Amino acid sequence: MSAHQPAGFLGRWSIATKLAFAVALVQVCGLAAGWLVAGSVSGSTIPLLVQAVAAFISVLVVPIVALAAVGRPLASLDERIAGLGRGDLDAAVPGLRRGGEAGSLARSLDGLRLALLEKRCADEAAAAEREALEVRRRDSDGARVAAVKLQAAVVRLISAALARVAEGDLTARLKVDVPRDCGNLKNDFNQAMDRLQETMDAVVATGRQIRAEAADVFHAAGELAERAGRQAAEVEQVAAATREVTRSLSDTASGVGHARSAVEAATEDADRGRAVVGRTVTAMSGIERSSEQIGRIVGVIDEIAFQTNLLALNAAVEAARAGEAGRGFTVVAQEVRALALRCAEAAREIKLLVSSSSGEVRSGVQLVAETGTAIERLAARVGDVGSMVTTVARGASDQATSLRGVDTALNALAAANQENAAAADQFTAAGRSLARQARMLAVLAGHLREEAAAPLQDNLRPRGAMPGRTGAAALAFEEAPRRARDGWQAF
Repeated sequence: MSAHQPAGFLGRWSIATKLAFAVALVQVCGLAAGWLVAGSVSGSTIPLLVQAVAAFISVLVVPIVALAAVGRPLASLDERIAGLGRGDLDAAVPGLRRGGEAGSLARSLDGLRLALLEKRCADEAAAAEREALEVRRRDSDGARVAAVKLQAAVVRLISAALARVAEGDLTARLKVDVPRDCGNLKNDFNQAMDRLQETMDAVVATGRQIRAEAADVFHAAGELAERAGRQAAEVEQVAAATREVTRSLSDTASGVGHARSAVEAATEDADRGRAVVGRTVTAMSGIERSSEQIGRIVGVIDEIAFQTNLLALNAAVEAARAGEAGRGFTVVAQEVRALALRCAEAAREIKLLVSSSSGEVRSGVQLVAETGTAIERLAARVGDVGSMVTTVARGASDQATSLRGVDTALNALAAANQENAAAADQFTAAGRSLARQARMLAVLAGHLREEAAAPLQDNLRPRGAMPGRTGAAALAFEEAPRRARDGWQAF
């Protein structure tokens, strides 16, 4: 017997019925006790016993009626609840049309049954959906595993190809068409390799040209640097010679300036000589009156001759210093010296004549006149020499100024040549570096290879791949015709 099936008559009662029966029994007992107490007080117990018996009977009848009205529907509801607990959701709940609490409880229980039934249907639908999803997941996992294996094979081949490219082999190509899942992998890879090979060919050709031109540039830069060095040395020598010539011209100009001062002094002396000659002529006219005066005049003439001799010597020295430009002045100085000597000799002769005979005074006067004429010519020649010395001094100054400009230009030219020599050295170093880089490029290009010996192939069908899928295609490397490797090393 289950826990939901009460035994006996009382066991089929509901809790409410049992409570009602208990309450009624307590009330009856209370009434009976009250009646017994009242009867003991009044002394009459028979009516009270009759009332107690009636109350007891009512207590027995009321539960029986309650059991019939409430207990049985509740018992049927209790059995239906037990059925719901066992999972029986299809049987209907009894007493749905009853009124009162039993009917309300029956309708609530039926609503619970319908909700449980709906939940069971929803659970069954969810289980069916989960089962369908699991089936689809298993199918998707199989396809994904096949795709992963295919991608792994593709990656393996691409890795092998890139490894060969890293080793310098530029001839690796994809040979077999790849699956559609991989897109234009074959064309993209092959085009990339073709462009890389074309680029390397262009690099090799350009490297050869750069190497040849770098050699030419290196040799030309070396020759340019050598010529620039020689030219700088020659310009430096010319600048040094020009500075020496400038210094010499400056000294010559200074000497010419002194000569001009000497000529001016000689000119002044010649003027004074002319004045002296005039005075001598005047004095000669009075020789007859005083021989002493003539002696003094002769002494003056002798002194003039001595000073003229000294001036002639100085002029000869300055003309010798002037070099070629003073050659004419040397001749004049010699003439002046000769004249000075003759003047001294004439003075002596005059002294002799004065001392010997005053009759020769007229001859002395004539000689003095001739001496005045000679002095005038000497003064004129000294003026000419002064003009010539002035011209020479001006020309020497101009030449010194010009040579200083030339020296400045030569210094600038020497500095420019030194800069050119430094630039040529840098150019030579750049050409040498360019040639070295070209050789390094040739060495690097020599490690490249344009054609492989054998194609690299691999089956791309993954293990356990489902037949009929696109992932079952295969890839391989296509090898182009090989050129000789020496073609790279010849670079």
